[in-house]
Amino acid sequence: CDSDGHVSEIDLSDNNLSGSISPHVYTLKGLTRIDVSKNRITNAGWNRIEVVENMGNSVSDSIEVIKLTDNLVNSVEGLGKLNASLKELHMTYNNLKGTMPSEFF
Repeated sequence: CDSDGHVSEIDLSDNNLSGSISPHVYTLKGLTRIDVSKNRITNAGWNRIEVVENMGNSVSDSIEVIKLTDNLVNSVEGLGKLNASLKELHMTYNNLKGTMPSEFF
């Protein structure tokens, strides 16, 4: 936690997790790092961020690092919503298809 009591980092690496990341995690104020590498994550939840926003939540502008290395993620759809603060994106060893969002170039 940071000095304001907000969760600043989530490290769930190598925990045998599978399935999808809830898009609500991207709305945690003060969150700077997410590490879910070495699991069996199939969906990073970016494609559902808009649903969370429609519920009145806003995407955190503090997320700087996302580590999803060695998972089963196959799409980066919706990732552009995190472009404001994202400095590092680690996604080697996944099943990625398609193109990176134009917001990153």
